[in-house]
Amino acid sequence: MLIVGAYVLGATTLQSYGLALSVGLLSGAYSSIFIASPLLAILKEREPRFKELALRVASRTDATHRMLTRRRRRASAPREPSGP
Repeated sequence: MLIVGAYVLGATTLQSYGLALSVGLLSGAYSSIFIASPLLAILKEREPRFKELALRVASRTDATHRMLTRRRRRASAPREPSGP
């Protein structure tokens, strides 16, 4: 917004400042989203509490996979005809 206003009004000092401000804003947003967030996740995974949670999720996922596999086997098994 500052850049647009500076160009419309012809304020050359504000044009340079607005460009620097925009570049800083964009680089800061990029850094926060694509660099800081994954880094925080990696560091958090090292904490004992989060290791325990990861193991719990993994065990639930394994149990769910086993249950679904059993259901699929039962559903695909040949059935005996019922009745005379």
